[in-house]
Amino acid sequence: MIYEYILLGGTIMGAIVGYIKGFLKQISSIAGLTVGYFFSSLFLPQLHELLLRNRIISKETSVWVSFFCIFLILFISILFLSRFIERILKKLGLGFTNQFAGMVLGALKYFLIIMILYCLFYFLNIITEENCSINLLNFVSLFKAVIFKYVQ
Repeated sequence: MIYEYILLGGTIMGAIVGYIKGFLKQISSIAGLTVGYFFSSLFLPQLHELLLRNRIISKETSVWVSFFCIFLILFISILFLSRFIERILKKLGLGFTNQFAGMVLGALKYFLIIMILYCLFYFLNIITEENCSINLLNFVSLFKAVIFKYVQ
């Protein structure tokens, strides 16, 4: 029974955090991490060679510095762009819509994170049939079948 309360509490907490942050900040943080990682991996060799050619930094640390610099520049750029768009939305009177959509996205994000953790705990036999309710067990089994279809 406590697992249901954890799921409910986490979902409510996600809704509150999402309402405070807003939809645009939540999406931009997810997009910033994704785009930053993708483009850092893509442009890592070019910056690495540039740093080595100009002897700015040692060979051992140039890979990490290259990745981190590209990632940080892209992540911060996306966050600044989202703040600019958020100001425009507030001036247009769409601030509440942004916050409400952020509440929905935050609740969904926290719900998914908790359910993925429950599936992992179920897979590792931390959550068993004896220590959780039938409803949650059925829901975890269904969620695991949909999300982790290709894992095993």
